[in-house]
Amino acid sequence: MSGPHWPAPLSMYTPSDLNLVSFGGFNASTGDVEGRVAIRDNAHLGNGFSIGFEIHSAGPNRTDNVLPYSLIVGDNLHWGSGALFPDGSVNTNHGSPKENMYVGGDLDAPSYLAERRTGGPCKGCLDKSFDGIRPWYVSLGKKFASAPTNLVATYREGGIFLSSGDQFASRYYVHIKAEDWTAKTFITASGVNVGAEFIITIDGGDVTFNGGDMPSISERTVYNIVGTRNVYNTHNIKGSLLAPYSTLIQTGGDQIGFVVVGDVKSFVETRKPFCNILCCIKYGPCNT
Repeated sequence: MSGPHWPAPLSMYTPSDLNLVSFGGFNASTGDVEGRVAIRDNAHLGNGFSIGFEIHSAGPNRTDNVLPYSLIVGDNLHWGSGALFPDGSVNTNHGSPKENMYVGGDLDAPSYLAERRTGGPCKGCLDKSFDGIRPWYVSLGKKFASAPTNLVATYREGGIFLSSGDQFASRYYVHIKAEDWTAKTFITASGVNVGAEFIITIDGGDVTFNGGDMPSISERTVYNIVGTRNVYNTHNIKGSLLAPYSTLIQTGGDQIGFVVVGDVKSFVETRKPFCNILCCIKYGPCNT
């Protein structure tokens, strides 16, 4: 897995090391993120929130790097209860080495979680890392959005119909209007290689994921949101969300993939992918 290293002091991390990145805050009453989490500002985690259960950084079949923190919060953190993995146990995370948390501001958590703080306090000390890596995500989204399209999306009868003249393509680019994506109840595809990578740029205003899954592989699908708007998730998102200036409001369902957003107002669950397009620094197909 490859990608640009974050600027210091988080220079040991690359985009593929982080399951969820928020360039603002994070708010969740409960739920979980199976990989690592990085939050620039304040975070509020309710009771029973779990982080990092699917990190696998030990053994010959490991899929993750060994890193010091599975949770990074630049400012204040409230955490009602839950679990932080890997915890160093041989019975969890395939025996992966223990990872802890960095909290730059005040920490309000039960003692068994508070003792896992090994980084901070130092308010604002991570701003340079977050502010330095954000332009890379923005640039990637713009490159995706400006690439020539080879997939056509037509909205009719409550659904989105995808078609292409190249059924053997390794990567498809398509633009879909936000209002069409929000209104759809199903998606069908014809003349398409469903095992390919799909870059779906959603144009327009606020968008809602509320039904109708893409007929593609989650780890090879990216939903590209350029600009500042709200992204509502009431269903499942099968793919990664690249929206570094948008606000995520997740009230249902879950997601399989990376999440890169400007802020998180509410959250339920994100499942960790093995790897996908966002693992690559270069503008081309991934080799994973």
